[in-house]
Amino acid sequence: MTTKNDHPKLISITDVAKRWRTTRQNIWNMCKDGRLPATMIGSRWYVIFDSVLKKEQPTNLGDK
Repeated sequence: MTTKNDHPKLISITDVAKRWRTTRQNIWNMCKDGRLPATMIGSRWYVIFDSVLKKEQPTNLGDK
């Protein structure tokens, strides 16, 4: 999902943690090791929302 200016929509690490009912530390670790793409704006980290949606999709076992 992109905005009108073609920039990806971002979501805070805190909001991802709430959405997934986990800790901010767990989400931070996922970002740090590359499992979840994130970017820093100012002093705060944000996750690319499309990657959150993609992680939430059920896995199709037949599509390997």
